[in-house]
Formats: sequence, C-alpha cells, structure tokens
Amino acid sequence: MPCSICGGTTSRDYQICYTCKRIKDKHDNLEHCQYLNQLSFDSLIKKYEPTYHWGPQLIDNYRNTLKITHAREEYSIKSNIAYTLQYLEYIQKQLNELILTSVLYKMLYKNFVIASMGIIESLFKDLLKRTDQYKEKINLKRTIEKVQEKELIKFSNPNIFEIIEKCRKLRNKVHIQDNDIDNKTDYFEFKDKSQKEIKQVLFEILTHTEFCSSETNAQELYNFLIEKETQKLHQNK
Repeated sequence: MPCSICGGTTSRDYQICYTCKRIKDKHDNLEHCQYLNQLSFDSLIKKYEPTYHWGPQLIDNYRNTLKITHAREEYSIKSNIAYTLQYLEYIQKQLNELILTSVLYKMLYKNFVIASMGIIESLFKDLLKRTDQYKEKINLKRTIEKVQEKELIKFSNPNIFEIIEKCRKLRNKVHIQDNDIDNKTDYFEFKDKSQKEIKQVLFEILTHTEFCSSETNAQELYNFLIEKETQKLHQNK
C-alpha cells in the first residue's frame, strides 16, 4: 500500500514510508522521522516485530548525489554503486553494534575493503573514459596508475593513492585459494586499520567534485564513513 502522505513505498506492515521517512505513532498518525538509519540493530530482528526498522540511505539519494558522466552507462553504474553503498552501511552497522568473534570482525573488514575497491574502480574507470584515457580490459592496477600518472584527480590527503594501492592488494584476496603462507591468511591480513583507511579514502573520493553533484547532501549521505573523532572536526567546521 502506498504512503497516504507522499504515495511512496511503505513497509509490509504499512508502518513506515521509506520515501518521506514517516512512521505511525501509537495513535496511528504519521509523524516525520529523519533518522531511520540511526535506529538500533535490534529493529532488524524479525521476531521482535518493531513498529519501524533500521534502514540504509535510499538508493535514489545515492544516485542523485553521484556524478557519472559516461552517459551510456550512467544509470547502471550509479545504481550498482548505490547498492554497494547500502551494503557498506549494513556492514558498518554490524561493526558498530554487534559483539562478534575476532574472525567475524575480520570477515566484515574484508568485505568492506573489497566492496569499497569495487566502487573506486568503477569511479576511476569513468574518470578515464571522460578524459579519453580508457582502454578495454584495463585491470584495476593499471586503472589506478593511469589516474595517478595523468593527475586526473587531486586529493587533500597526499597518502590517498598509497592507501588505495594497499587496499588493491587486499582486494585480490577475494580469491581465497591464492594463499599458501600461514601468516598471510585473511585473519592476519585484514585489520581494523585497513577498514578505517578505506573508509577515509572512499569518503574523500565520493565527496570530491569529480564524483559528487551536491557536497551538502554528500556530507550527510556518507556520514557512516567518518570515524567519530573525525565527525567532531567536521561538525566544528
């Protein structure tokens, strides 16, 4: 059933509208709730049947903020990046709120890094296409090198490309059979630091004018990528 206020998509129990972010109160009235993505992880547990549920940012919000200039592929690239960003929000939610084994934490770090590098690869390839630098079947390593060599984008953080290269090597561990050294297993390779670094890189790339159509919207959208200490600095600016 569509929302009675905006006509948008509602949850299965009609208690929440994912478009205008309104929820039903105890009197069955709709009231505004801007911060659904800040609800606790408990709201995702089916057996509790809460009135409303945690949710990531809307796909359209991501699509509308991303800047992709290669027109033929614009919608599909924006959509796939948006889906991946929702998944990254979900991983971060787990890291923030769940008590897990050390192995599970490592697997979340791994998935976060790999998914993030997929976004970076997609954006960098779009950058190469719009500057006529792109060649078919170019791999990730060469994509990063060309963007850096041609100085197609500049960052405030001088270590960005160094971190990207570190994470590119980690991304290769998507092939779990390519390891024959005991102390190079995923458990030892993926660390809290790796995830924090890729979050920092991803935030800087996604909010860069080359890839962002609205800096104001981006600060709120990509807030989950900012560490709490850094958030305070952003808020005080």
